[in-house]
Amino acid sequence: MINDLILRVRHNGVTTDLDVDGAVPLRLDISQVDNQNIGEVYGVSSQNFNLPGTSNNNKFFNHGYLESAVDVPGLYNTIECSVIRN
Repeated sequence: MINDLILRVRHNGVTTDLDVDGAVPLRLDISQVDNQNIGEVYGVSSQNFNLPGTSNNNKFFNHGYLESAVDVPGLYNTIECSVIRN
């Protein structure tokens, strides 16, 4: 696992730090546009990556690999995620 990188997600009022695998590259592409409002957060980002199947990650995603899984976060909707380094 990567010790200096945290993926912090929030779903249904619960905040969770997901486990990240150091062998899987995690790149983030960010585009920004001119913003006239100082202090406003802006930009668009997206990147596909894999997370390891740890018990922590499986619990957050409600064991989405099971046929009986329901309400799997991120399967039909997006989840806000903060990328924190060091």
